[in-house]
Amino acid sequence: MLGVDLRVAKIVWTVFLAVLALFIVYSVRSTLLVVVFAVFFSYLLYPLVELVEYYKPRRFPRTVSIALVFLVVILVAGVVGTLFGNRITDEAVRLSQQLPILLNPTNISQRIPLPSFLEPQRINPCVRYRTTPIWDRPGVTFCATSWVGCYARSY
Repeated sequence: MLGVDLRVAKIVWTVFLAVLALFIVYSVRSTLLVVVFAVFFSYLLYPLVELVEYYKPRRFPRTVSIALVFLVVILVAGVVGTLFGNRITDEAVRLSQQLPILLNPTNISQRIPLPSFLEPQRINPCVRYRTTPIWDRPGVTFCATSWVGCYARSY
């Protein structure tokens, strides 16, 4: 039919539809994220709504149960945020100030708690060699560990 292979046309059409679907999802990604969170949140609140439905009088519609559950959840979140929000903020600020020190690779071996019989190994040259960054190591170093001890030699 006019030099067009039907199988190739089906493949091209399928690829076109897949690319179009991906483009549409990419275009509405922020809205899609809100919808996904809404579905997840409603899935979490469904058992609470069923519990309220069980104990409420029959004359109240389900909408009242849903509104009551949302009101209680928002109030609980507000109370928890009021009680613990200031402390969480202070801890986050302290963590952000201490993070460069905690992530420093040169002193990480000093912060790891060791049993007393392993404490002498902290000053071991092999351990010190392995904890120093590669760009700070002088030359090529050979490190052999055995039951007897650890020896570091530079060539």
